[in-house]
Amino acid sequence: MKKHLLLGVLVLFASMLNAQINNAVLSDKIQLQAADSGKFLFELKTNSYFRNTEYFNPIELGRTMLGYQFQPMLAYQLNKHVKIQTGVYLRRDFGASEVFTELQPVFSIKAKKGVFSLIFGTLEGALSHGFCEPLFDVNRYIERRNEEGIQFKIQNQQTFIDLFIDWNRYITRASNDQEKFVVGLHAKRNVLGKDSRFKIIPDVQVVGKHHGGQIGTNADPVTMRWNTALGIRFEQGRKRHKGFFDFSYLTYSEPDKTGLWSSSSGNAIFTNLGVQQGAWTLSSSIFFGNNFLAPLGTPIYASQSIEDPTIYQAERKLCYLRLLYEKPLMKSQVKTSFRLEPVYDLNKDVLDYSYSLYLVYQFKYKLSK
Repeated sequence: MKKHLLLGVLVLFASMLNAQINNAVLSDKIQLQAADSGKFLFELKTNSYFRNTEYFNPIELGRTMLGYQFQPMLAYQLNKHVKIQTGVYLRRDFGASEVFTELQPVFSIKAKKGVFSLIFGTLEGALSHGFCEPLFDVNRYIERRNEEGIQFKIQNQQTFIDLFIDWNRYITRASNDQEKFVVGLHAKRNVLGKDSRFKIIPDVQVVGKHHGGQIGTNADPVTMRWNTALGIRFEQGRKRHKGFFDFSYLTYSEPDKTGLWSSSSGNAIFTNLGVQQGAWTLSSSIFFGNNFLAPLGTPIYASQSIEDPTIYQAERKLCYLRLLYEKPLMKSQVKTSFRLEPVYDLNKDVLDYSYSLYLVYQFKYKLSK
């Protein structure tokens, strides 16, 4: 009875309010400021995370991630258009046998002119791309935060275009592995004036994952798996006081079927509706998938289990209710993001939930000219 009551509440909210989660607090951006021209800078990014998914769904079982990310960097801004930065990225998962789960060098060159920017090296990646959860895993902010490759962006108050290549695996002629990379495009634009309180935003998202390469000794078949999302978003209000609704039609395709996955094509519908008042956001989401797979997506949306590939549910019907709280902590540079997200599987009559807490701190100090 309680499950059916919650389902009714979820459906009610999905017909009244909702939208994709705003991940601005968890986004990375290489900042260029005219006042920093000709100066050396010390920059620090830290994130403490606690994400717990209480999932008893065979498609994705629950787990807990608790730890921190630490990224000190030295930067030099040549002028108001070009910035170079380098440092090290450290990730520590509490309770892990190794001292650091990840230890990686980071290096970026960003050139910006007007609304155009080009980044080479460590990208403005993970949740900064702004993809919807079924296409891009929300856990990438913890597990795959740093991406390396080339990125081209166009961004202002009206337009957002992000085109990138994230290179995952380099091979030589003697490598017994495949070349691996991800290519993505996210483009959206408000078709009404920037001063209007009402916004209409068409949205296009494309993500492809490639395994292959002409050299090396690996004999696995070449694969290219694609996901797309065509959507539209409506907003009413300004900044942190608004209501919103978005609708997306998602697709999955593997043009050269290799037999490694259970389906060569699929589709889904993903709708979101919500309201934001200051630091609080309340929203709901409905997802209907048919043979939908996404190699980079949040696993719970897929038809094929991430736990056991033999478990396959052609139809996926999920209903989310989301409560978010995001605000600077005690007027400091530390930003907090808390999320509570119950999810109901309509096919299996299973009610699961997740909750997350992030504390994000960014610091910049000007060393000298």
